[in-house]
Amino acid sequence: MLTMKYGKHQMMLIKKRMNVESWIDGQLNELYKTATDDIDIDVDAVLDLNTESERRLYVMELLRKTHCPATELQIHDFLNQLMQKLDML
Repeated sequence: MLTMKYGKHQMMLIKKRMNVESWIDGQLNELYKTATDDIDIDVDAVLDLNTESERRLYVMELLRKTHCPATELQIHDFLNQLMQKLDML
């Protein structure tokens, strides 16, 4: 059980991270209009990038490679929300 292995602060960070990853999965399902296994956004890989513009570009490239059918506006909104959520981690 996670609570036995980690302290309160670490558990809070783990829960935050899990919530963001769950949110990403839900948003990807909406962007692709279906449950999709074609794309997986590696949160660690995104966080390892130095600037927000690098992070946006990385995620945009993933969406392009997997032929995301969403509109530019939907993708822009997703990226804005994603950047805010990543800043909280």
